[in-house]
Amino acid sequence: MTFRRGSKTSAKQRDRVTRLLREATRAWLATSEESQYKTVSLPDANLSTQEAAQWVRHEDGLSPQAPIKNTVRLLERLGIGVITQLDQQRKALESVSKMHSGASIPASQNVRPLIALVNPLPGAVARLTLAHELGHLIYDKDRPHQIEGIRAPEEQRAFDFAMRLLVPHDYLEDQVSETTPLRSFLPIKAKYGVSVRALITHAKKSQLITPARQRSLHIQMSSLGWNKGEPVEVAAERPILFAQAANQIWPDNTVENMAYDLGLSRNLVALWIGEERKESAGATILNLDEYREMASRR
Repeated sequence: MTFRRGSKTSAKQRDRVTRLLREATRAWLATSEESQYKTVSLPDANLSTQEAAQWVRHEDGLSPQAPIKNTVRLLERLGIGVITQLDQQRKALESVSKMHSGASIPASQNVRPLIALVNPLPGAVARLTLAHELGHLIYDKDRPHQIEGIRAPEEQRAFDFAMRLLVPHDYLEDQVSETTPLRSFLPIKAKYGVSVRALITHAKKSQLITPARQRSLHIQMSSLGWNKGEPVEVAAERPILFAQAANQIWPDNTVENMAYDLGLSRNLVALWIGEERKESAGATILNLDEYREMASRR
């Protein structure tokens, strides 16, 4: 299993994520098989990160410098299930860096893989995390040991792949140099849906800027308050494939019947296929006539 996690992640948190991910992967495998959805299509692990990114973009019908409009949908078209909230114990977004963020189980025998975000993430962070986990599915199949730490070579490779997938490298080379001002990264973020911080990190690793320039840009970000929230909002993306497959197999009382047949918690099933959002949204709807009637009784 691979996952992006913070340095303060406890063994208890790790074990919880592992258990939930295995259950979610089992549920996706059963659902996708029964619905006869296609198996995954991935590039060869011998390709470089640049070649693999180009392969995925070509497979999805993208032109060389076209933005990926929806990373979740791209993964689903490749045959990968996506969950954007694995854990019911949702933490505040500002504390998510202390926890796991993305998780997957790369295995050569698993032709119906799943990628999960442990908790909801801001749009730009979520896109990079999902693409990062795709990198693990390509390159890190059947590893006997857990990848430890964000500085591990496997983590660095997954990050490089994700950035090259989301932001075509030729475009980045044309736009970024040692003298590029901080605010010039914002149009790139707006076009490709990747955070300014990630763009700066990748530019340094790609030797488009020096470490000193990276530090200078980070200082500017801090002084402008961008570390707490960057300008340019990137919209959150929602999966649809898992829910579509589940509704095909269990057209009536989908959540209850799926949970019963797979031996899962109803709340987890609702969370994983997105039904919880519908129920929560529905519970808050009150039309004006109902509101006036309630108010008159007070």
